[in-house]
Amino acid sequence: MSEVRFPICGSLVPEMVGRKAQLEDVRASLLKATPDHLSIVGPKLAGKTVFLHGLKKLLEAASPFHHVIYWDLGHHVPQSNDEFITQMGIKLAEACSDYADFLRVPNLTFADLKEVVGNLEQENLRILWLWDGFDKPLKVGGQLTRNLWDNLRDLFQSPAFKLITASRKPLSEVLRDENSVTSDFWRIFNPSPVRIGIFSEDDLNVILAKDSRLRVNKGALTEINNWTGSWPIFALAVVNQLKNGDVDNVSVNTAANRAQSDVRPYLDHLWDDLSTDEQAAYQHILDTETNASGIHVEIRKSLEERGLVKKDGALLKSCCRFMMQVKDSRVSVSLIQQMFTGSQYQANLVKVIELRYKALPRLADRLRRHLGRCIEDLADSPSDAMKNLRAVVECCFDLIWVLELGAEKKIPVRWASSSDRIPVERVTQLQLIKNFAGIYKDSPRRFMKIGPQECAALDSLYSLQNFGQHQNDEGASFGMAVTSIMLALDFVELVVS
Repeated sequence: MSEVRFPICGSLVPEMVGRKAQLEDVRASLLKATPDHLSIVGPKLAGKTVFLHGLKKLLEAASPFHHVIYWDLGHHVPQSNDEFITQMGIKLAEACSDYADFLRVPNLTFADLKEVVGNLEQENLRILWLWDGFDKPLKVGGQLTRNLWDNLRDLFQSPAFKLITASRKPLSEVLRDENSVTSDFWRIFNPSPVRIGIFSEDDLNVILAKDSRLRVNKGALTEINNWTGSWPIFALAVVNQLKNGDVDNVSVNTAANRAQSDVRPYLDHLWDDLSTDEQAAYQHILDTETNASGIHVEIRKSLEERGLVKKDGALLKSCCRFMMQVKDSRVSVSLIQQMFTGSQYQANLVKVIELRYKALPRLADRLRRHLGRCIEDLADSPSDAMKNLRAVVECCFDLIWVLELGAEKKIPVRWASSSDRIPVERVTQLQLIKNFAGIYKDSPRRFMKIGPQECAALDSLYSLQNFGQHQNDEGASFGMAVTSIMLALDFVELVVS
């Protein structure tokens, strides 16, 4: 088998190619008198992990940092504050062997970690942390609390530590726990994330120049863009299929056709990673001449950063021939006969739930946000979706009290309640709601909107959110998470309609 020019995926992280502009941005931020803490943001499979490994190699060769520590948080997700600190101590011990015995203990505390950081600061040592997959621990509901983030802010105020995180979305969009949002830890980062998306023209020129056996003309480079939209995996797959020698348009077309089988699985991932609104917008752009101003700016940016569309004057046009060729074969979430068959069943069902969610009227921002995040987690991590159901149920309780009692949420004295205040414990609230809804024979109905049907749904949701918070090692199944979210959507529709 001939050697592949640019390995794309495998057991080892491929070597980074291109990305000169992003590397220069990061280096400039890190080499300032007071370096920034940075966040790297990019879609799934854009190359964030490859970029972090390339950055680590570059900075280890020449930089003011004595150690660069890569920490994969996406595949080994800390489930509690203590576990986060313990894992962080283990990673630090790998770099700082003098402190290994002190750091590699099962009950490492924040105070222990801070003591080590103080010693490193006195020794004038500087350490750069690279936290990959940082959106995963942020999805663990309220199990990683504000106390952890406040403590981490304390650590990263030290000149000994600098931090770069990588996530699919900006940190403010993936953080789940509402109490954690208020921590000052999130304010230590440069407000402008470094974006990892499609290759630039300079990136492609550098990549093609790496193999001196290729003599590529300008038209061939344009044709590579036409086929791939400069999406890294697609572009490298085509370059890998190029024959040595002169490369023109015909050569690129031949290589692209040979790369079809390599590209197809990633086309599926790219498509499924789009929201239903983004998929609909892309279909519209393919089918109709579309003015850029007619597409919501966030949707347009999402499609552009994946190399699916580009602006041509005032219009948006598709710029990825690979995706254009397969779009007619994609399963449409609107075709009910295709919903429950084939390998796309789960992806299709998630899209239907997303459409159902978007059709709900008049939702409070907080409730809409938490419902959206549960649905976002559903495909990749049903267990995370179940953990975050708790925030949805909290909103449902609050929704009932405001709906029935008004903004002040005071219980009328004539309802024979012992207090006009709503009890703090949700389980007590649940019993009170059942009482006021008149589901017990000896209790007259006090609520106007909430009745037996709504109480049954809330009762089930409360039990499901308890399960979500106390899952065993097997976690939650996709079906369990789907059932829970559908029940939540139905409850909300009953209450707000």
